Amino acid sequence: VFFSKIKKAPLFLWVQDLWPDSLVATDAVKSDVIIGIVNVMVKWIYRESDLIFVQSKSFENSIASLESSCSEKIRYLPNWAEDIYDGDVKSADEGHCQLLPKNKFIIMFAGNLGVAQSLKTIVLAAAEVRHDPIHWVFLGDGRQKEWLENTVAAHGLQNNISILGRYPLEDMPSFFKLADVMLVTLKQDLVYAMTVPGKVQSYLKNAKPILSALDGAGAAVIDESEAGFNVSSEDFIGLARAASRMSRLSTEELGQMSVNAKNYYDKNFDVDVLLSQFEASARLQCGKIA
Repeated sequence: VFFSKIKKAPLFLWVQDLWPDSLVATDAVKSDVIIGIVNVMVKWIYRESDLIFVQSKSFENSIASLESSCSEKIRYLPNWAEDIYDGDVKSADEGHCQLLPKNKFIIMFAGNLGVAQSLKTIVLAAAEVRHDPIHWVFLGDGRQKEWLENTVAAHGLQNNISILGRYPLEDMPSFFKLADVMLVTLKQDLVYAMTVPGKVQSYLKNAKPILSALDGAGAAVIDESEAGFNVSSEDFIGLARAASRMSRLSTEELGQMSVNAKNYYDKNFDVDVLLSQFEASARLQCGKIA
């Protein structure tokens, strides 16, 4: 805000998470005083921004209700995936192959291991299908990683779940190649129901079938794309059943989900199209200011 004033340049904001809603949803901050201060700060930032881009259409009403003066300057700009997820990898790295069991249906979660991801839902689902030839894989790190390791051990699921830790972004296509299905989950909360997790675009661009436990905007993407199966957030029984069902699909059925995923990504999240829309909005706004 300061630099936009001294440079007399327009200020554009791209909202990836709703604050202070996300702080409340993750229990990261419990003080009403701090949440109140953040709320005032966020409203001020919204007011001072010339354009507010949102990664989910569901954010529009939330921002407008928080600061009514912003309703006319909100624009939809979803996330896209890095080019590395184009799916050009022909085979997985041999070292990565050694980390996973053979002859099992691989369901892979890639990303942050935090409270928002509702990891308990995944562990309980894995426990429900522990006798099925399904193996669950976690790639990533976060403040819930130790909890996850302890919970997997407590449920005796070491033979059903692998926690591989963090790897460089460049390794992700190789790991994705090993997965039959990619997994995404979120905690049951209104703020998360308005969010489309960034990993969804990565999975779609990589043409991977998706298993998810999401509500709202994220669930809509999975359903509309016909790229996989979705159940409600925190529904571990439903997630277990969906996992079992996907593991029994034919190669052709999973292949069609892969095609659907890539087609949906190209239609809705192509970076060139999105940046063209962004530039058009930016030029128009700059013209108004001038």
